[in-house]
Amino acid sequence: MRVPWYVAGGCALDLFRGSQTRVHDDLEIAVPAAEFPVIRAALADLEFDVAGAGRLWPESSPAAAVMHQTWGRDRGTEIYRLDVFREPHDGDSWICRRDDRIRRPYSTLILRSRDGIPYLAPEVALLFKAKYTRPKDLDDFAGVLPLLTEQRRAWLAGALRAVHPGHPWLAVMSGACPADADPASQGAMSVTTATMLLWKNGRTRPVASPPGRRSPSPSPRWAGG
Repeated sequence: MRVPWYVAGGCALDLFRGSQTRVHDDLEIAVPAAEFPVIRAALADLEFDVAGAGRLWPESSPAAAVMHQTWGRDRGTEIYRLDVFREPHDGDSWICRRDDRIRRPYSTLILRSRDGIPYLAPEVALLFKAKYTRPKDLDDFAGVLPLLTEQRRAWLAGALRAVHPGHPWLAVMSGACPADADPASQGAMSVTTATMLLWKNGRTRPVASPPGRRSPSPSPRWAGG
């Protein structure tokens, strides 16, 4: 497809790390909002529903102008197989939906795996995970932070200050990955330990992950993955 699309969420972080590190509830990809029709046409075997605020709407609903998630449902089995994020953008630049001051050209936003799969830059994926800090998000943060270059860590820190001022990850980053440290020497265990200490001190609150895919409708079915 000749549109800038990419794998997002936890799968993007595993692509960055080069292997699958945990089970993923679903597959999330993102695309510029104006280019969603291209995705829909390419995935004609799926029926898309708009998802958000604990509900599902038909794709044609006015909710599509407000909610960014679009779930792809297999027409035959009614199983949801894909979550497509329709992201704000300005030409060739991505715009963060949580703070429109944060922008990146797609040329730096999208990386590629060894197999050529496009995926979201890890520091941007972590920014979105910072909103919830569920156990899986904390695990992703602990595993990926030591692998980030100084430039990527600096971008994440600046974006966190803009979107989530005072976020506990900032304290972890300043203690576990100082600017003059060798990233290779910063093991994931040190980050995990620091995060656990923040939990105990009330600086962040772990949220239990529900079994299986989140459910914004009475009984959506997910293929898993």
